Amino acid sequence: MSDTTLPKEQGGPVSSAGEDADELADGQGNNQAKVQVNVQAREQAGAPKTAAAAVSAQNADFFKLGPEHITEVAELEKRCFSMPWQEKQFRLAFEQHVFSIFGLRQNGALVAYVAVYHTPYELEILNIATHPDHRRQGLGKRLLGLMLQIGVKMGIETSVLEVRRSNAAAIALYESYGYVQCGVRRHYYTDTNEDALVYTKSLQEDAASA
Repeated sequence: MSDTTLPKEQGGPVSSAGEDADELADGQGNNQAKVQVNVQAREQAGAPKTAAAAVSAQNADFFKLGPEHITEVAELEKRCFSMPWQEKQFRLAFEQHVFSIFGLRQNGALVAYVAVYHTPYELEILNIATHPDHRRQGLGKRLLGLMLQIGVKMGIETSVLEVRRSNAAAIALYESYGYVQCGVRRHYYTDTNEDALVYTKSLQEDAASA
């Protein structure tokens, strides 16, 4: 699993996730379909603090990516991670029906994406990547919120992820969504020999409080 690198983002609008839950569950649907943004009251407290950031987050179109987007995803991956996946790794992952990527597009360009593995019981957040020129606009937080909504909609019980011990910004974001550290993978990242912290979150608790 690659590291998850995130800026200290300020939030953003979250859409209704039912349509995307259907696509995630069956691997079908229109990968280019844009999802109408619907701001939820529970997200407004974390909205971007500047008008420019708010406009940027709201103008980003949420969509599901497919194998035809691999080159685009791999280019963004290289800009965000010290140990990026290669195009071959993405192609192999897409051959598994439990792998999905959702992204945000702005002015025709992919500016952020989230990659996940999903089973009927578990949603694993693999990567959340935000283009360096578009950080601190709430894009990463918006993607995470959308994926958790989709997981709840699908009836998935738990979400898990791994993050570098030194990545304080990402850890703060995950904990703000209710993730709790449950373990450590010692010397997990081979480029720096750094530990990975393992986090988990109950999605059924979210479903019960919805």
